[in-house]
Amino acid sequence: MKNKDQMMLEEAYRIVCEGEVLSPQELAQKFHDDVLSQYSYKLIGDGHLNCAWATKTFCEWCENVMKLPCKAIYFVWQNKKKTKELMDKGVLPPYHAKDGMSHIAPVYNNHIVDITFGQFDNNGNEIVKITSLGDWKSVYGPYGYDGTNVWEDENTGEKFGPIYVGSLSDVERWSTSNDLGKMEYPAPPKKK
Repeated sequence: MKNKDQMMLEEAYRIVCEGEVLSPQELAQKFHDDVLSQYSYKLIGDGHLNCAWATKTFCEWCENVMKLPCKAIYFVWQNKKKTKELMDKGVLPPYHAKDGMSHIAPVYNNHIVDITFGQFDNNGNEIVKITSLGDWKSVYGPYGYDGTNVWEDENTGEKFGPIYVGSLSDVERWSTSNDLGKMEYPAPPKKK
C-alpha cells in the first residue's frame, strides 16, 4: 500500500510530466486538501492562519512536492496614519497591529495565491484569494497596501516597498536586511 507522500509525488509527476497545468485556484485547492486540512484554523477573522507560515508552507510544498516554481510577494506595512484611518472606518479588524502590519503571500504563475486574505475581508468564505500579480493595488489597496505603504530608513532616508517579489528566501533576506522585521512562522494547531 502506498503512503501519502508516495501518492503525492506520483500525482505531482503526472501533473508535471503529462503536461497538465494547474490553475492557481486548483493548486490552492490541492494545497488545502493535502496540507491545510490537517490543521485547525479559521478562514476569516481572528484565528486565521499566519501569513508567513502559510506562505512558507505553500512555497515549500509547491516546490518540493508538486515540483512547481513558486515565489512570494511581501507587502510593506501600512503607515500609522493610514492604519488608524482604516481601523477607525472598520476596514481593518481590531486585532490588526496599530502600527500597521506587513503581509506576505505566495505567487504562482504570476498570480498571488493568498491563503490568508480572510484576515482582511471578514465577508469572504473562500479558502484563497487569487489576484493577478499586476492587479495587487486594486485588491490590497483598500487595506492600506496601496502604494503609499513605503518604509523609510530613518538613518539613510532610503525607501523600501511598497512590495517586493522574489523567491521566499530572497524575500526573507530582503525583509531582514532592510530592518523590516524578521518573519515568524507560528503554525496553527494540528487537528486531533
